[in-house]
Amino acid sequence: MRTVLSLVVLCLPCWLSMTVLHPFHVSNTEFNYNATDKNLEVSCRIFTDDFEKALGMYFKEKADFTDKNCPGKWKLWFGII
Repeated sequence: MRTVLSLVVLCLPCWLSMTVLHPFHVSNTEFNYNATDKNLEVSCRIFTDDFEKALGMYFKEKADFTDKNCPGKWKLWFGII
C-alpha cells in the first residue's frame, strides 16, 4: 500500500502539469457501410466550442454556431451541421 501511495504522490504532479500544458479534446467518429445504398456513412460528434475555435483560427474570424445572424460563410456550416 505504501508503494502505491508513493507512486501516486510522485506521478500526480507530473500528470497535473501535463493537463495544464496539453488540453484534452474528445470527439467520436463512426463509420457505417450501408449495403442497401452501397454508401459509406460517416458521423462525427465533436464539441462545438472546439470546432468554433478551430474555424475561427483558420478563417481569422469568430465563429458562433448559436448566432442565427452569423456572417455569410458560417451560414453554409449551419446548413451542413
